[in-house]
Amino acid sequence: MMNLQSLLDVLENSDSPRADSLLMNESLQKEIESGTSILHTALRQMLKSGKVKLESKHPSGERIGGLFDGKQVTLYADGIPTGDALAVAMHEVAAHLGMRKLLGDKQYNAVIDRILDMAQSDTASTERALAQRALARIPGEDIKRGPEAARDEAVAYFVEELAKAEASGELPKVGPLRALWNQVKAAIVRSINKALG
Repeated sequence: MMNLQSLLDVLENSDSPRADSLLMNESLQKEIESGTSILHTALRQMLKSGKVKLESKHPSGERIGGLFDGKQVTLYADGIPTGDALAVAMHEVAAHLGMRKLLGDKQYNAVIDRILDMAQSDTASTERALAQRALARIPGEDIKRGPEAARDEAVAYFVEELAKAEASGELPKVGPLRALWNQVKAAIVRSINKALG
């Protein structure tokens, strides 16, 4: 964590890119450290282990929230809106760090089918809204990569939408969507524990 003198130096030179970069990273780190949920605790463990790292900006300069390179999740502060650090981290962990392996293909595909069913429901509901938002966020390049990539992103964005709905209070306290979120959280925690050994 940044010490007081470093922060003062940054604030004195706040128009510099380095200052902006340090402040973004500091803000992201504080958001993660202040979280009280079991998922925040798991995320802190992953940071400590090196499975997740924080960076200010993606090397390309694009505003990307996170990236899984096959071994490590990187969260980019400039691509994560304030309050969304956990949601973006869960996107990367859920879809890319091992949710499929943890659930197995049959159960993983059942989750995807459920997301698709919710999105196509004729009934207006929180479930439909979250599923439709998740599917709408899948980048075109991931769709072009084929059905498997698109399905993985469907899970990732749905988990991200669930985490945002939980944080905003949109997620119902009881019912099937809450039960699904609880299952997803438990699977993510198991995945993280498995990844950490």
